[in-house]
Amino acid sequence: MRLKTNMIAAVSALALLGVATTASANVLVLGESSSYTLSVTDPAAGIGAGPYGTISIFELSANSLRITVDLNDPAFKFHDGNDPHPALAFNLAGSPAITYSFIDPVGGLVDQAVDGKFVNGGATTAPPFGSFTYSLDFNSAAPPPKKGNGPPATPFAGPLVFSITSLGGLDISSFTPNLVGGQNIYFTSDLTDANGNTGNVGALYNVPENPGGGPVPEPATWAFMIMGFGGIGAMMRRRRSALVTA
Repeated sequence: MRLKTNMIAAVSALALLGVATTASANVLVLGESSSYTLSVTDPAAGIGAGPYGTISIFELSANSLRITVDLNDPAFKFHDGNDPHPALAFNLAGSPAITYSFIDPVGGLVDQAVDGKFVNGGATTAPPFGSFTYSLDFNSAAPPPKKGNGPPATPFAGPLVFSITSLGGLDISSFTPNLVGGQNIYFTSDLTDANGNTGNVGALYNVPENPGGGPVPEPATWAFMIMGFGGIGAMMRRRRSALVTA
């Protein structure tokens, strides 16, 4: 009777753990990541077929995310111009105030001789992908003349790595898309190709592979499940031993 009670308790604990894991699927878990593929092109751009690169998001803390933009070098580089040519643009739920910290290139500075630099571009519009609350521009520090955008910045193919921080909290689900042509565009980047053609490209979310269709258990969850099943196995072995002795 005691064995049966213990087994029921163990199974119940595992069931509760599974429920808790499912319920917390949208809660911040440090070290979680998500990825997107730059694969949707502006039909008017003429920069060739994608995919053009990938964007990876990694949770550094409850308030900070690391973003890596890895272009398919050497064919594609960040557009070396001012607004409205964002190197990267995106939206965040609730539009919180954020700060940027550049990891690669260090300080956002590509080349001191020409001073190509990534800077906060603020809100922007990136046809045909709509308006975005946040953007980074890749600019030359030299002031532009009355006509044109001034001298070009040093070409940069990346990877572009930076972090964003908000005191109100951020996680990998904070990014919100623009619905364009029936597709959810989470990021856009203005790129150039090997022939000098330029255009905005959009990024789609990469759905994690999970043949079972449900939430993928986290490593800690697997550990607890193994411990639970191990405990059940030990109780069953003791039960068999007691029967043999009797």
